[in-house]
Amino acid sequence: MAINSKDKNLNKNNLKNTKSIIQKSETKKPKKTMQITPLEDTSIKKLFKTIENKKTTPIILEYYDLPYRYNKTTVKFLAQNPHTLFVYWEISDEDKNNLIKKYGNDFFKTTIPLLVLTDLKNNKTYEIQIDDFTNNWYIHVNESHLQYQITLARKFKEVKPQLPLPLPIQNYISIVKSNVLETPNDHILFFKPNEKLEFKNILTNRITSKRITNNDNKQIKAIYKNYNELLNNKTAEFDFNNPSSAY
Repeated sequence: MAINSKDKNLNKNNLKNTKSIIQKSETKKPKKTMQITPLEDTSIKKLFKTIENKKTTPIILEYYDLPYRYNKTTVKFLAQNPHTLFVYWEISDEDKNNLIKKYGNDFFKTTIPLLVLTDLKNNKTYEIQIDDFTNNWYIHVNESHLQYQITLARKFKEVKPQLPLPLPIQNYISIVKSNVLETPNDHILFFKPNEKLEFKNILTNRITSKRITNNDNKQIKAIYKNYNELLNNKTAEFDFNNPSSAY
């Protein structure tokens, strides 16, 4: 089969093109590789630092186991409300031994513990028998706004003449006396004329004062009226023009 001159020329051109493409592909320069440095996340670092710090810092417990006793002779009491008193006491080992030396080895077996409540305003005393196996007690009082004092004492079950007895007025042996406590009121206070009241702002600690005038007394008459109905007319004896908190 005869080949034309045109076909020969085409073949030559194709060979040249393929050679040039191969040469170009061989002479291509390699691409530069860029190194990408990762960005540091400061928030993650801070998080890990806080976790490490939490691991190293000791954990402080906010619970403290108080001792059962302090080995001190004492009796204290406070007002839970105007008609309920809470009393707690303790007798030291030294005072226990002194009582045993003075009254015999069976002193705590032949006596019973007492709380003697004294009404200092009315000069009255009340004996309250307590338990040897406890160190606190609740006492109910009928009146409010009074001064009380408590005496921790022991009372003999049977009188023994050979022992050094307490005073004739008392039938118990006093061990320790408490603080003097004034119980709060169980009713609203009645203002006196021109009485100065102070108010404290708990946010700014600023104290402001205000005097109670006759106009203020007129405004609180409605409160006293409702209070009067609740207490079965117990406030009828008060003069609202000159009320007093001594009640």
